[in-house]
Amino acid sequence: MVSSKVQEEDFAFIKETLRKNPQGLTVTDLAKILGRTKNTVGRYLDILHASGQVEIRACGTAKIFSLSQRVPFASILQHTRDLMIMLDMDMRILDINDSFLSLLQVIREEAVGSNIEYLPVADLSVQELLEKIAAAIREKRMLEDLDITNETERYFKARILETQFEDASTGFTVILIDLSEQKQAEMALRQSEEKYRDLVEHASTVILKMDLSGNITLFNEYAENFFGFSREEIMGKNVVGRIVPATESSGRDMRELIAGICTETERYKLHENENITRDGRRVWLRWTNRAIRDESGRPTGILSIGVDITEQKQ
Repeated sequence: MVSSKVQEEDFAFIKETLRKNPQGLTVTDLAKILGRTKNTVGRYLDILHASGQVEIRACGTAKIFSLSQRVPFASILQHTRDLMIMLDMDMRILDINDSFLSLLQVIREEAVGSNIEYLPVADLSVQELLEKIAAAIREKRMLEDLDITNETERYFKARILETQFEDASTGFTVILIDLSEQKQAEMALRQSEEKYRDLVEHASTVILKMDLSGNITLFNEYAENFFGFSREEIMGKNVVGRIVPATESSGRDMRELIAGICTETERYKLHENENITRDGRRVWLRWTNRAIRDESGRPTGILSIGVDITEQKQ
């Protein structure tokens, strides 16, 4: 019968041995190191596993035992989209999730127990990323956002968290939040906006935007030349009294018309009205109006495109 004191010493020795071998050990390995029978060591490991101090993973027909972490990293490791890796103070890999392994293009057996700076990573941009992580840990500084420029560009927001293990030793958890889809969407939007701006500025029609009160928020180059107002003069000003007369020649109240366009845009999707230039000339335009909406579908403004039909009206 093994005494409780000897058993406690054996438990401490097993945990220390597993800490020094983060890749994990089999019952046979531990039995040889401890100098106990496989049955005795197996019973010890069952107790440690039941108390949450040791983890088990299958490797073929063998069971591999490794030390549990105090933080709930092991349980969430494979259930997150983020790339996660756990390191000891010497930057050896204690554990790593499949998402991170996929980035590295290495198998778990190659990764666990290796220093992150000396992993057999083929992709130079991924190797540079690992070097930046290691440098940030050494220098005890925040890690900047990272990107990988290989066949498919990827972008990450990086976090390094100091982590305390079950045996009270410390290490680091590195989390990479994949922002690739978000960044690609932002770039596509910027490119779309650039093309849109180019189209707006070179159009041979009046293109303007106004808010729901009728104040101008966009005024293209053609509109500047047509109405005689520079962008600096007109931006933020109400259309009524600048490019729309208060009263049309027919007597129609134009303030009421603009209010209707801003509140019932669909009703005024296509319409014609009299406008006025800076020098006082009365001109007619055929307008196409469309409501601009935010992500929740609420209207935030009006996009109006106007074609000069003055000659047709004369």
